[in-house]
Amino acid sequence: LLQPGVSVEHVDGAIVEEHRRRVVALEEGLLTTIGFNFESHPHGHEALLELCIELRLRDQTLLLAALRHLDALYLTDLVICYPPMHLAAAALMRTMHERKFPSFNLKKLMDVRFMINTDDLAKLWSEHQKHLDLINKAK
Repeated sequence: LLQPGVSVEHVDGAIVEEHRRRVVALEEGLLTTIGFNFESHPHGHEALLELCIELRLRDQTLLLAALRHLDALYLTDLVICYPPMHLAAAALMRTMHERKFPSFNLKKLMDVRFMINTDDLAKLWSEHQKHLDLINKAK
């Protein structure tokens, strides 16, 4: 967009916006081509509710704590790397671990029903913790 010797003040905002729209359209076309369906992926909050229904969890404080953990995950770029069900499961597993809640049902459900390895969830959460540490250092 910028050529050598051209300063930012001489760039037309309309041209920049047009280039941005083209790039977004090309990205969407590419993602759709490789099989990413923008309409079919549930949000992490829906996935978390689905997990709680499957596990028959009725503890509202547990659910609210898991929602807070899930919201924290959505502040990082991990939402690009992992599907919503993984994020929801990691948030719920972390909450159960913190509250000393028996999570054996969750591990079984993850392995059998959703085919999610619980080691992957632990890795996801450690990546999240690294992100938080970097953010806290920057402050």
